[in-house]
Amino acid sequence: MAPDGPGPCGSRTDDDPCQDRLPTLTPYSRYLFDWCIPGNVAAGEDYRMVDVTSRPNPGVPEQDFWLFDEAVVVHLNYRPDGTQINRALIQEPDIGKYLAWRDLAMESAVPFSAYRA
Repeated sequence: MAPDGPGPCGSRTDDDPCQDRLPTLTPYSRYLFDWCIPGNVAAGEDYRMVDVTSRPNPGVPEQDFWLFDEAVVVHLNYRPDGTQINRALIQEPDIGKYLAWRDLAMESAVPFSAYRA
């Protein structure tokens, strides 16, 4: 359930302190940015951002995925509003391709805390 009111960088109003730094976000993405991700980061998760709204895509796929133990791939599928539809375990993935995408994303990413600063 979404909290009452936006967090520090989610209102997207003229007085939003992050107006110039964040792309336009869906309501669900604002919820994640304001209430979910910061808690995960505070708990120790290394959450990083690759923002391609103001620069060319460095070559990472549009398909969001999780890579577990450099062997298991799960695709995350979303609606246009940013809410997740489902997750799909990929049978016999080309692991080399996913490892290369992971490495490219890590080279291009910034920590969430720096992205929000």
